[in-house]
Amino acid sequence: DLDDWGGGLAGLKDDGTEDERQTEAVRMVCGVLRKHQDSTGRAPVVTAFVIMGQADVPAILAAPEIHYYWRAIDKGMPNLVEALLQARSEGLFALEYHCRDHTNASLLPSLLREKISDASSVTASDVKELLADDRRHKESFAEYFDVEDGQLVAVEQSVLDQKVREGISVFSRAFGESPQCTVAPRSLWNSEAEKAWKANGLRYVHTI
Repeated sequence: DLDDWGGGLAGLKDDGTEDERQTEAVRMVCGVLRKHQDSTGRAPVVTAFVIMGQADVPAILAAPEIHYYWRAIDKGMPNLVEALLQARSEGLFALEYHCRDHTNASLLPSLLREKISDASSVTASDVKELLADDRRHKESFAEYFDVEDGQLVAVEQSVLDQKVREGISVFSRAFGESPQCTVAPRSLWNSEAEKAWKANGLRYVHTI
């Protein structure tokens, strides 16, 4: 399994580079897979779990209020989407749903606004480094939880339903089909997440 395709931070001056980097990685993996075939000529197939959006850092910082903004993968990383579609058409990748954006949407905006005052000269690497130094770093990327007093707590069911619905909508638009399974970010989920998955057509969950 290969997960986290599409992850990153949108809107920063090097976000195009991230699209190129991941696109090239897909092509390199496909090149390796093509070299290996079984007795009937079939190449290996990997399940690629895809993140359907990225946190839009400049939009978050520019907003007059603390609010979370994100950009869909087909808008922010079009070359990666094309490469994933090509890998699927060759039978090398099976594309599945990882999550909407791998982000705690209630925590990340506050963290970003604490750490960054001006996004005009900040790169994605700068932001990752700033967040990595914060004790709340891991919690900021928990898709299906909020944080209270340093503890993970359940997100309201309607919020989870919206997140999953939006993520699956982007998946269907970008890849032309609805996903059947998912893997939760950091393999952390709860019964509320399962209800949201079921309500939005996901039938299976992968875990460690």
